[in-house]
Amino acid sequence: MSKAMKMELICNGELVNKHSDGGKWGWSNPLDMLPPVGSIIEYMTFNQNHKEGQGVLTKYVVKGFTFTTEEDFNRLYGNKVVKINVEKMIE
Repeated sequence: MSKAMKMELICNGELVNKHSDGGKWGWSNPLDMLPPVGSIIEYMTFNQNHKEGQGVLTKYVVKGFTFTTEEDFNRLYGNKVVKINVEKMIE
């Protein structure tokens, strides 16, 4: 997996891993590799009003992937994104 390819966690059409500083500081991938379909991801949000590690922990099941890319005028490819389609687990 290329480090240039962004990863998005998508649940019910909504972006899960939208960081509050994403527009200001750039993008950071939530995972180091693509998880297998059927695996469980635990994702904790960041709580800016308190210390790190005190956000909301949610579990998701990986359902599938969507890979996107765009060709530009130089026949190069950019805007590479892998959308990791997940479903929220009910506990």
